[in-house]
Amino acid sequence: MLSIRLSRRGAKKRPFYHIVATDSRKPRDSGYIESLGFFNPGAAGRDEILRIDQERLEHWLARGGKMSERVKHLYKCHVKEIDLRARLDSHREAADDRVRKMREEAEKAWAAKVAEKQKAAEESKAEGEEDKAPAEAAEAAEAPAKTETEAEAAEAKAEGEEPEAQAEEDKASVKASAEAKPEGEEAEANAADSDPGDEKSKE
Repeated sequence: MLSIRLSRRGAKKRPFYHIVATDSRKPRDSGYIESLGFFNPGAAGRDEILRIDQERLEHWLARGGKMSERVKHLYKCHVKEIDLRARLDSHREAADDRVRKMREEAEKAWAAKVAEKQKAAEESKAEGEEDKAPAEAAEAAEAPAKTETEAEAAEAKAEGEEPEAQAEEDKASVKASAEAKPEGEEAEANAADSDPGDEKSKE
């Protein structure tokens, strides 16, 4: 009869078991037909505790093999571990998908915000240029009028300066004539004073 059981290996007080398909009439630790995995009860750290080739085990079970009680228990643990790993993997994948979606949404929101800011800056720049163009046109239109006004002001100033210059000239001439008149009077007075003397000398 075909049996699927444990075959002990390892050192003293440090057992290591192979899961084997063998003839049930053979001793426990004798030769076997095929090794289907191992069980390492003394595993520490990251060492693997249990490994079963499930496909080959099912193959020998289909051919009439019978599992021992210990192998049945290990097989159940192995199936539970596979199921637990599958669940953990599914949860991990779901969490990764959620994180990926959140990142994509955040990137899209950020890109939309940046695009909106750029659009607002471009619109404000265009509005500034539109406002600047009429102002420049108004300045260009006001420039000739300003030039004409300045020319007229300069002409008026020049015309106003001419009468002032004439008035100053008239004032200076009047002053000069006024100064000249006293000198003439003094000369006449001197002449009058000198006449009696002359008459006395003549006498």
